[in-house]
Amino acid sequence: MVGVAAIKEYGFKKYYNNQFYYSMPTGNPRTFYNYYLEMIYQGAKRETMDKAMAEAGVTEAYFVLNKYWKDFEKITKQATQSADNVFDIDDGNIYIFRYSK
Repeated sequence: MVGVAAIKEYGFKKYYNNQFYYSMPTGNPRTFYNYYLEMIYQGAKRETMDKAMAEAGVTEAYFVLNKYWKDFEKITKQATQSADNVFDIDDGNIYIFRYSK
């Protein structure tokens, strides 16, 4: 739903290094989606977001986590420790973590 909202709000008009700004599966091993999966399955680390920002050539990135992920509590705790800002939506059902350089 986050992707749908992003596309509805901003459309397909923004790309970074030939990649669509929103993480989505494309089959390419060097995509923002793979950074998202790294945050989910290998630990929500700042280093991962730093790599994603470097790839995109930006100084700010967001990691959105929905409560339906298996290790939601663990991932939330990790991301809270590594992010610059944390926002929760819908009584904590969705978390948005902001990272900046």
